[in-house]
Amino acid sequence: MADAVPELNKLELKDEGLEVGSSVTLARLDTYLKKLINDLPENATRTFKAIVEMLRWFAGSQIRNVAAVGGNIVTGSPISDLNPVFMAAGCKLRLASVKGTRTLPMSPKFYAGYRQTVLQKEEILHSIFIPFTNSDEHISSFKQAQRREDDIAIVNAGMRVRFQPLTSQVEEIHLVFGGMAPTTVMAERTMQKLRNRDWDESLLDDACTSLQEELTLAPGTPGGMEVYRQSLVLSFFFKFFLSVSDKLSNGRTELSSRDRSAVEPFGHEEFESTQLYQEVPSGQPQFDDVGRTVAHQSALQHSTGEATYVDDMPKLAGRSHSASIEENFSLTQFRSVDKSPALAEEGIHYVITAEDCHGVHVGRIGNDEELFAEREVHCVGQVIGMVLADTKELAQKGASLVLIVYEELETILTIKDAIAKESFLHPTRSIKNGNVAQGFEKSDYTIEGEMHVGGQEHFYMETQASLVLPKGEHGEMEIWSSCQWITHMQKMVAQAVKVPLNRITVRTKRIGGAFGGKESRSCIMTAVAAVAAKIANCPVRFMLDRDEDIISTGGRHPMLTRYKVGFNSDGKILAMESNFYSNCGFSLDASFAVRFDVSLKSVSCGFYYFLYGTLLPHV
Repeated sequence: MADAVPELNKLELKDEGLEVGSSVTLARLDTYLKKLINDLPENATRTFKAIVEMLRWFAGSQIRNVAAVGGNIVTGSPISDLNPVFMAAGCKLRLASVKGTRTLPMSPKFYAGYRQTVLQKEEILHSIFIPFTNSDEHISSFKQAQRREDDIAIVNAGMRVRFQPLTSQVEEIHLVFGGMAPTTVMAERTMQKLRNRDWDESLLDDACTSLQEELTLAPGTPGGMEVYRQSLVLSFFFKFFLSVSDKLSNGRTELSSRDRSAVEPFGHEEFESTQLYQEVPSGQPQFDDVGRTVAHQSALQHSTGEATYVDDMPKLAGRSHSASIEENFSLTQFRSVDKSPALAEEGIHYVITAEDCHGVHVGRIGNDEELFAEREVHCVGQVIGMVLADTKELAQKGASLVLIVYEELETILTIKDAIAKESFLHPTRSIKNGNVAQGFEKSDYTIEGEMHVGGQEHFYMETQASLVLPKGEHGEMEIWSSCQWITHMQKMVAQAVKVPLNRITVRTKRIGGAFGGKESRSCIMTAVAAVAAKIANCPVRFMLDRDEDIISTGGRHPMLTRYKVGFNSDGKILAMESNFYSNCGFSLDASFAVRFDVSLKSVSCGFYYFLYGTLLPHV
């Protein structure tokens, strides 16, 4: 392990700067730089301040505790937060191999292409040298992301300028940007134009013009937001210009409040919270908890990581791990399913498909879902079969080895396509109140339009997981599952394995997050595992990987609303007519439970359900 090599973990202060071992964690570097900033002269530590400022927005503390400086450099990410600062500061990289060491400047030439470096096969990054600054140097770091904290950058930058002694004439300037090319880039042409120029508004104008010409992004560039990213380059330089101008003036020229807002570092006010408790009378018995602060029964286990979830349960003798075979295309028809390549693998014991359990249908409403798709697959992620093997990894491998020949059928994938082809359930629910036609007649104005609301993934902490244990000789089963609706799971499993409800016992100790996503979908996945356990007559454990969970369980409904609203000159709404279209996926599931509440004197609303899409339904 690199973190056990002393030479790679050193922080050595030298006459001209700081040498940082490549395995030094970002958290440790941050702590050490803050100490140097306090101990050393201000003008020597300006690069250190720029690095510390960037580390404020570099992922979370858990990541900074383990992520190494060297890893940040050699991965070569074009949106690395620290590489632009290292380049702008003129840092040097020390490379080592069995042949000796060599030193390279931290520059764009270190990167041969997207995530490629000039490191030889036998070389490692030994350390990075961060030089001190002097009183004529100024350096800043910038980052813009979707969320400022704990998110990757859209564009980031490191900028440094060094002036001729006691003047405002540029001697050297480095402008480095991430997110503008496959690698971290320097604006070489702009840097050349600005050398030997006075730091004034004419330099600002020329710099912005040159940066706009030099760092252009063609339409369709990976990452998108081309115009916005180009504007960020100019914005960062403008902030750098103002910051340096303010320092050069030494307070003689006061920035306007508008410009000052661009110079001041962004930060949050310290968050404070208050929790109030009921005052408990002095004579209240200790066993009376009313008004007292009582910890959750599992609070200590949750906070220490000792809580046992389904996948943490002890291994059982003879148990099998499972993986589902899922289709990656919507609305296809099988021609053949060949299990033999999977069964040829040692450690794979069963490949269970519809032919092993014909006619098993389940569902929340009307049993409208096949447990295993028999002839047609109606959505991406629909279960075709289940593989039982000695390990989860082997089961997943077996699922990928099953050969399926299919015929792709015509699909309707969007709500608008469904409306155009009238492929939906006509309104079974509506809200009507008052005389809508009369309301529109009295209206001075009308507005018509449509509104789209995207679907939403539940994204619970523990993915769908169950452990199914066949017990006894009469089809009894015991199920441990992270499920919100154990009665429905009992019913669905009993239906799938064709036994009375009283032979199915379902236990849920803790859910691991759900947010509605483990009401009915967990029941169907567990029913699949229960059928496999019955056929194999052994315990079956399944826990979906995150990508499997997202693709196979669906989410909250995408919606399209088309509306017409009538109102008078005072802005008072007099009438509204709306039609709501819901993408329910390929089965009803919980779709009819979606509720709309409308309060208006004159209103007409219809609710349409589009059933043949690519997502399984859930509310």
